[in-house]
Amino acid sequence: MHYTDGMMDTRFAAAYLGYSPATLRLWRRKGCGPKFQYLGRFVEYLRQDLDTWSGGQESSALRRAARRAKFSSVRWRGSRLGKPAASPSLVQTMS
Repeated sequence: MHYTDGMMDTRFAAAYLGYSPATLRLWRRKGCGPKFQYLGRFVEYLRQDLDTWSGGQESSALRRAARRAKFSSVRWRGSRLGKPAASPSLVQTMS
C-alpha cells in the first residue's frame, strides 16, 4: 500500500506523526497509540485514523521532528564512535 491510497506502513506513519517507527511498534504492543490494522502480515495505518489520534496537530509533529533533528546533530556533531566531539576550548588548551 502507498500513501496515495490513504494507507501507510509503520515507517511512513511514524514520519507523518513525527515519531520513530520503534515508538509506534511499542505503542502497538502496549495497546495504545493510533488505530492500525493488519493486512496479511503487514501493519497499515489509515491517514484519517492518524489525524484523529493526533488531534489534527500536524504542526506539533513538525516541531517535534525538528527538535529531534536539532538535538541529535548538536549532541553527536563530529563524532565517529558515538562519543561527543571535544569542545574547541579543550582542543586549544591541549595544543
